[in-house]
Amino acid sequence: MNQVCTYERTESEQFFNSIYKEYWYKVYHYSYLYTGIKSEAEDLAQEVFLKLWQQIDRLNGVENVKGYLFIMARNNCHNHYKKALRRKPLYKNYCRSFTEVCYHDEVVVKELNRITIKAVQELPAKQKKVFIYRDMGLGRKEIADILNVSVNTIDACINIAMKKVQQYVSRELELSTAA
Repeated sequence: MNQVCTYERTESEQFFNSIYKEYWYKVYHYSYLYTGIKSEAEDLAQEVFLKLWQQIDRLNGVENVKGYLFIMARNNCHNHYKKALRRKPLYKNYCRSFTEVCYHDEVVVKELNRITIKAVQELPAKQKKVFIYRDMGLGRKEIADILNVSVNTIDACINIAMKKVQQYVSRELELSTAA
């Protein structure tokens, strides 16, 4: 079914259903080959079809719907991989040097996490939002789109926030060791 997408608005649901029925398993299989995890592959396939449904009006006139769909699937898999690389919360990176020394002491690790969370809470609102979005795994471009600012602004906010959090954690650790 390699059809040119031409339809009226009333036919969009039928068109979507036919595409879904014909290609869902193929997109799932492609995603599974990429991830190797059935549940993630199912989620990725569903995301592709959700995006397809949300963009159904853009498809009018697309000559190769199958190609369009698999490019969406490929991009979705790549984005999934990029987000997976960023999934580890940022504050763990700030405390890594301390936790490597004290990894066996769960109390110390919990205290470091508590201090870091407190440091993030004390950031200015914009830096806090950027820091939290980044910690959730969003990319610079995604955060910039959400906040309606440039990617350079996001980079600056991330750098400033990281420095402030590092300084706060260091200051708190100095106070706690002096006490």
